[in-house]
Amino acid sequence: MRVLHVTKKLPPLPGGDATAVSGLARAQRRRGYEVEILAYRAPGVREDDHTHLAGPMHSAEDLDRVT
Repeated sequence: MRVLHVTKKLPPLPGGDATAVSGLARAQRRRGYEVEILAYRAPGVREDDHTHLAGPMHSAEDLDRVT
């Protein structure tokens, strides 16, 4: 199974959404799923083969605002 998680932030940024998506992706990978994550570009968040960052750089505070 292939899974794409789309979220606004990932660790090391604080927040329940960042922690939840990161943990869920780890658990799914252990079960053999192909997991990709798409998130906003933010300080400290690293891009790799399965984590893709999009858009201009945002601060953690900007990503917590409801607009």
